[in-house]
Amino acid sequence: MACEAAFDAEVDRPLIDLYEASVISLDPALYIENAGVSRLKQLQMIETMIKAMSNVETYLAETGAAEYAGSPILTAKSWLDILEGMPKFSGNAELCLFPDGLIDKAARNMTDRIFIYYWA
Repeated sequence: MACEAAFDAEVDRPLIDLYEASVISLDPALYIENAGVSRLKQLQMIETMIKAMSNVETYLAETGAAEYAGSPILTAKSWLDILEGMPKFSGNAELCLFPDGLIDKAARNMTDRIFIYYWA
């Protein structure tokens, strides 16, 4: 229904493609199984969507939506301005994803499984 309304309102085709690709990307398996939209076709739609995104500022201006879109991530410059204004923190903390000995234990467990599978 949204696409039909967009066609009736003569919305530019790249914007409609952008909408369709974003909706399909939310649940790709549904569209593969029920609508016959292959994974390759979905990837092509995403590629088209990415190309359309390069013109987002033009579309916002042409549709009159620019005044309603006030997110700081709409342009690279405004996003960098936000990032540069954030406080910076530093310290000497270290990130340890695996406690001591856990990697060795996991490796031994995996080796045991491979050994059992190989000789079974």
